[in-house]
Amino acid sequence: MPNQLSLNITDEVAEYKSALLVRLGRGCAMQMRIEADRARVLFRIVPILKATQLEGDSAWQAASDSQLRAWIHPDSAIGQWLLAKGIDGDRCAAA
Repeated sequence: MPNQLSLNITDEVAEYKSALLVRLGRGCAMQMRIEADRARVLFRIVPILKATQLEGDSAWQAASDSQLRAWIHPDSAIGQWLLAKGIDGDRCAAA
C-alpha cells in the first residue's frame, strides 16, 4: 500500500453514511470515519469505483498523529469535516 501521506489529496469530498469520501489521484479514494466514541479517526484507500462501499475486505487503519496534523487545517475540506465532527488539533493524540 502506498504511503498515505504521499497521496495527492484533492478538495473533491462528499459525506456518505457518516463517512467522508475523498477523491485521490490515480483512480483511488480515501474513506474516513470517526469511531462512535470519537477515540480514533479511521481511514482506508479504495478504488474510486468502490468509494461508496463502506463495508468490504479492505481493513480500516487508525490515523496517526502526523496524519491528523496534516489533515486538520481550516482551509482543507478534510480539516473542516473533522472540526465539524469535534476532532481538532488538540485531540490528535486520540489516534
